[in-house]
Amino acid sequence: MRIPINDLLEYTKLVQKGTDTRKTRRAILVKELEKLEQENHNIQQTITRLKTKITLYDQGKIK
Repeated sequence: MRIPINDLLEYTKLVQKGTDTRKTRRAILVKELEKLEQENHNIQQTITRLKTKITLYDQGKIK
C-alpha cells in the first residue's frame, strides 16, 4: 500500500482519536483502494498490449 505520507499521518491521528473517526478513516482507505484499482486497470491494459505485441513478434508479423 502506497498511501501518501500526509494521508498516512492524518489516518494515524484519526486512529488515536478513537472510534468517532471511523467514517473518515474508512473514507481514506476507500480513496486509496480506488486509486490502486485504477492503477491496476492501467497495468492490466499495458500487459495485454505487451502480450499482443510479443505474439505478433513470435508470429513474424513484426520485423
